[in-house]
Amino acid sequence: MLFKRLHFIFALSIVLLITAGCDPSSTPKDDYYTTTKSTDLSQENIKQIHIGSNKYNVTKVFGKPTSIEVVSQPKSEYYAYGESKDNSGIEFKLINNKVASYLLYSNKYKTTKGVAVGSSKKDVLRSYGENYYKRNDTGEKVFGYFDKTNNINIEFDIRDNEVIGIHLSRFKKTDK
Repeated sequence: MLFKRLHFIFALSIVLLITAGCDPSSTPKDDYYTTTKSTDLSQENIKQIHIGSNKYNVTKVFGKPTSIEVVSQPKSEYYAYGESKDNSGIEFKLINNKVASYLLYSNKYKTTKGVAVGSSKKDVLRSYGENYYKRNDTGEKVFGYFDKTNNINIEFDIRDNEVIGIHLSRFKKTDK
């Protein structure tokens, strides 16, 4: 399932790139970097695993992944943990054996500030504050925060005022 999800995400990315000029509702997060005030995300972690942790710490804390997917371009590995290969609750993206990002799909895991899948949009704003950007991505509303000091970004995918996914990643604004 992870491979299918990655394949779908890759195909969707290509479609979005091709249609970006045609779809004003989908905006890259880079566009919000300069207008969004920084939020301290330096303490964000899941069970003491944070951006930059090595893969050996991930397996020490979470055990053997339910599935591992190796991607050649860009060279990375995805460690998924969940009930089954098709039902992961958390996925770590590893580049050079270090955590570059993670995605939360289950309410089993919470951010450091207590937000989980199933939390409300109000919970997000109450926990992370008003220095957010809002964008649309593939039909979902996304609320995001930048930590410009530590080059970290967190985004909350929200549908019907409820968090359906959380993505924390290393982020550096790209020059256009």
